[in-house]
Amino acid sequence: MASLGLDVLEEQLGKTQAYGLLTVVLGTFLYSIKRAFANHVLEHFLEEQPCPGRTKGPFSWARATFRSVMGTPQMVAEGYEKYAKAGLPFIIPSIRKGAYLVIPPAHFKAVLSKPESVVEAHAPQFENVSAAYTMRDPDIYPSNYDVDIVKKHISKKFGSVARELAEEIALAFDEHWGLSSEWKDVKAWLSLQDIAARAVNRVSVGLPLCRNEKLLKHAISYSMSVPEAGIGINILPSYLQPLLGPLIAKKGTNHCEAAIKIYLPLVEERLNQFHSDQKAAGGWMPPNDMLQWLIEESATNSNPEQMQPRRIAHRLVMLNFNAVPPSGLTLSNALFDFYSATPDRGFVESLREEADRTLKEEPEGYWTKNAVSKLSLMDSTIRESMRHSDFGSTAFPRRVAAAAGIDIGGIRVPRGTHMEIPMHAIHMDSDLYSDPALFEPFRFAPKEALPPDAGPHAGEKPQPLITIEETFLGFGYGRSGCPGRFFASHLLKVMFAYIVQNYDIEYMETRPKMMELMEFRFPNEKSTVRVKRRQ
Repeated sequence: MASLGLDVLEEQLGKTQAYGLLTVVLGTFLYSIKRAFANHVLEHFLEEQPCPGRTKGPFSWARATFRSVMGTPQMVAEGYEKYAKAGLPFIIPSIRKGAYLVIPPAHFKAVLSKPESVVEAHAPQFENVSAAYTMRDPDIYPSNYDVDIVKKHISKKFGSVARELAEEIALAFDEHWGLSSEWKDVKAWLSLQDIAARAVNRVSVGLPLCRNEKLLKHAISYSMSVPEAGIGINILPSYLQPLLGPLIAKKGTNHCEAAIKIYLPLVEERLNQFHSDQKAAGGWMPPNDMLQWLIEESATNSNPEQMQPRRIAHRLVMLNFNAVPPSGLTLSNALFDFYSATPDRGFVESLREEADRTLKEEPEGYWTKNAVSKLSLMDSTIRESMRHSDFGSTAFPRRVAAAAGIDIGGIRVPRGTHMEIPMHAIHMDSDLYSDPALFEPFRFAPKEALPPDAGPHAGEKPQPLITIEETFLGFGYGRSGCPGRFFASHLLKVMFAYIVQNYDIEYMETRPKMMELMEFRFPNEKSTVRVKRRQ
């Protein structure tokens, strides 16, 4: 950001907000250029669809697009009530995408379950962050390979590294939040992100590398740079992206390269040990961590390039990208929601009692996979926060790939149409949730787990955090639902449990306001919580 001359704005507004202002200025200027190169068949289709916020008169699309920078939440809410609930799609203008179609809930299953050859999922998701420039290695994106690794190894095996994960979380909290019984302010999102990075790398590469401050700094900085650079690149006309894309992404890719270099010696050492063991059928006992699972999966692939040390190190960086910022964002939102709820309802005491009792009853004495699965109230609290304070007005990009297009409610949607789902409007739908604007931490808890006086809507929709359904979209929907949600759920609950067991957090009279830019919703990275160590 400083390299673009936004030093003062960054100091006053914060990095994310300053970048948002840059997006507004550049995007508004470049929008008219970008539309000149649009697909005219698609353009005609989009012109015919209803578009909330678009008014008659000269430059109607340009004016609607300008409004969408800060007004997308209102546009989506209006379109959802007026069109989507009646089973009709509608259009949202976008500086980054020109315009996109919002899929009504009645057609989620039919559209999102279609094969990749009909409705693309991987390519639009990676284009959303301009992966050609921010990630660069085309074998890293868009690929089923990493999804397979998560499904076959991480989701099934993370229980075997639960002890190490819990240990690192405890040590990282002690260092970042401290041991003092005096109140102190901590930046919620940033500190929780740092702690998550320690935990993820502990079970990825082990000691001592998981505590390498330079590695963690580079991995986190790269992960945070990807969506920011993606926005900046996506607002450019396609013919300018090859020229300016690498420049916009450069700061982040420099961090990526630095992280790869730090990972490389360990990756090369592990590969040498792996190949020697293969030949000698010998005495080396392979470590039990994600790096080893990556190597073992890569060895079964028919493409020998998957065993290149650099590519494996790059995948470790991408593991940070996929796991660390979302964990920090989700848990910071949960803290803001939870500790601004009415204090006299005893929510904190209920979570603390559940965590203390469950850990005491666990024979192993640490947060095993089985023990964490018993944290029903905590599970519900995180799920409710993901509903209440979700990350987007719309989300989960798709694109029509079939040459003949697809049908949505009798409307023929042409090839090339970008589509998303109205996540926040669904989560705030009073037909689906009682008093949806209220944060009700035990809304998703099973009845038998509820404490007395749990609240009027407690137990309303008993569902585990990891459950994907049309009314809860925190982990996606359909065939491309988040494959890492099992590990993510475990990580979030162990971190939250450590907080309620070991820290007091001062109640907030008002929840820190969510930031909204285009379709994105996120906490202010400067927002703090006041914490002190429990004695």
